[in-house]
Amino acid sequence: MVFNSCWKMVSFLFYFGSKYIRKLRVGLRRIFCAGSVVKWNLHRTLIVVTMVTLTTCLVLVLWSVLCTNTAENAEVTKSCVDQRQAAVSYTDLRNTIEESFKCRGKSGMVVAVVKDGKTVISEAFGVTLPGSNVNVTRNTRFLISSLTKAFTAALLVDVLANNSRNESYELGTPLRDILGDDFRFADEERTLHASAEDVLSHRIGIPAKGFMRLNPDLKRSDFLYFPRFWNTSFPFRGFSKYSSTSYTLAAAITEKLGGKTWEELAKERLFDPLGMTRTGFAFTTNFSDADVAKPYGSYRKVPIDPLFTRVWNSRCGSGCIVSTVDDMAKWINFILSKGKNAQGHQVFPEERAETLTHVRTYLRTSRRSVIAKPVFPETSVADEYALAWRNGYYKGNKLFSHTGSSPGFASMIMLYPNENMGIFIAMNSDDGAYYYRLALAHYISDYMHGEAPWLNTTTLCSFPRPWMEPQYKPKVTYVTGLKPTLPYIQYIGAYKNDAYGELFINFNQSTFSLQGFYGLGSWQLFPQEEPNNFYGKGMWALDFWNIPGWQFYTADDDPKNITKVSIMGFDANDSPFFYKEFN
Repeated sequence: MVFNSCWKMVSFLFYFGSKYIRKLRVGLRRIFCAGSVVKWNLHRTLIVVTMVTLTTCLVLVLWSVLCTNTAENAEVTKSCVDQRQAAVSYTDLRNTIEESFKCRGKSGMVVAVVKDGKTVISEAFGVTLPGSNVNVTRNTRFLISSLTKAFTAALLVDVLANNSRNESYELGTPLRDILGDDFRFADEERTLHASAEDVLSHRIGIPAKGFMRLNPDLKRSDFLYFPRFWNTSFPFRGFSKYSSTSYTLAAAITEKLGGKTWEELAKERLFDPLGMTRTGFAFTTNFSDADVAKPYGSYRKVPIDPLFTRVWNSRCGSGCIVSTVDDMAKWINFILSKGKNAQGHQVFPEERAETLTHVRTYLRTSRRSVIAKPVFPETSVADEYALAWRNGYYKGNKLFSHTGSSPGFASMIMLYPNENMGIFIAMNSDDGAYYYRLALAHYISDYMHGEAPWLNTTTLCSFPRPWMEPQYKPKVTYVTGLKPTLPYIQYIGAYKNDAYGELFINFNQSTFSLQGFYGLGSWQLFPQEEPNNFYGKGMWALDFWNIPGWQFYTADDDPKNITKVSIMGFDANDSPFFYKEFN
């Protein structure tokens, strides 16, 4: 504006001088009769006025430039100061996290914090496996375990509305209307009314049946057939029973509707649009690669065979995704932005993305992982369940969260939608009762909310102490040296369950004991005091997982004839029965 004003002033002076100077000079000659003098004086006056005007313009221009640069410099300076302060602040946070990580004895860990669509913290700690000297980096891939469920829910919600049949289904549409009359549960009520919403919110009331995942021969499509064998004593929609197997069923339904494999749909509809280029699946991951975190049993301080991790997570739905800290930051942004990617493109319609976090049911939290007054200084509640998200509040802030656990891996995600902030934590170590994840996530939450944390380095190391003694699941004791009720030969044979498949009982000459085989699992069976009851001690790939409660049953008319075995350790709420096959 200053340049334009000066230009107009100078132009006007020259225009005035050229047009009116002659007339003015003639008029003044008549008055003063001193033409030559007046002519000179008028020219001189015009020059002086022009010089003054140009000088004034120059001063104004310089002042304008100086002020503009000063304002810009002030803004840049303020931004630099803010960045330096933030860097110092986040350095303090990083140091606290690192100190707590070291004292917890974990192998490796990554932490991300997303605020207002930007990743403000993305840090890596430790090594991919103790003794390997391979540091964890932001490119290291971790198994995220049950955080996979949120991806499964998003995919199923999407294919219900957009599928290969060109039909639109609602979340509440009965599954039988989608899958056909051949699909059924063990009871009529679930068969006629169960929907995708029931499956994704654990309202179906089906026990976990997680050990089916040990059998590599079971295909994902089999889970469209197995529900007819899932007997349960839990009421339909009356009791929410957390079940990873339900999410394998959800993945199978997604494939049926999507016309492609679940993995292809995940990549096509989520990973690629969100730019999650380093995200993949456990069963196709080479765990010997340097950029992959290895499963580590931090309590026994021994590695876990990656073969177990691959087989256990081979059918997806509940816990198969491997990802990096930066890719998971993009996933956080997708949920917080209601369906957008980092570039602001709407990957999912906003309404479809929002439905993922709408509360569907109440799902009780384990008392071992509850942070609540008066035991603790603060209360954190997350006992409502949406579609693979636990909903609740922490210090009055609305909260979406979920944990992921698999032998040798632990993860957690915590989102604050009203503050547009999210936290992701993953480690390749065990974290019983979620203690370290919970404490660390709440510490970071306080820090990011600008509140004085009630946790510190000391209590992050000791949590839940000093407020509560750790409440891990009690160890099951067993006796050795006892003889079985019947001769070993009576137990040997092949047993079958319609849903689980085959189980084998053999005699191991080297240990002079019975040995049970199911899929990848193998257990040495020790006779217990109760008749025909055995304790299974894990072997080989499952040497970290002992299974109690192998109860054999005899025929009613022949107490020496074994006909079936139930394994309480496979599912305490619904122990599967395997029936002996006779040639």
